[in-house]
Amino acid sequence: MSKELERDPDAPSERLRGTAEYIAELSDELAKLARAERLEFLGTLLDMARLEARTVAQRARKKGTVGG
Repeated sequence: MSKELERDPDAPSERLRGTAEYIAELSDELAKLARAERLEFLGTLLDMARLEARTVAQRARKKGTVGG
């Protein structure tokens, strides 16, 4: 474990939150591209990925709050 993470116990949940939010954004854009090409099933799968990523980000945000 890096010394940075040892000093900041919230760093892993913060990194996880940021990663999940980024994945949610990308999934949303990719779903739009898929639907523009009438790839409905792929769009649906990407929407599912977006929803899961947002759920993970919300949980990480709560975990990173005081008393969360």
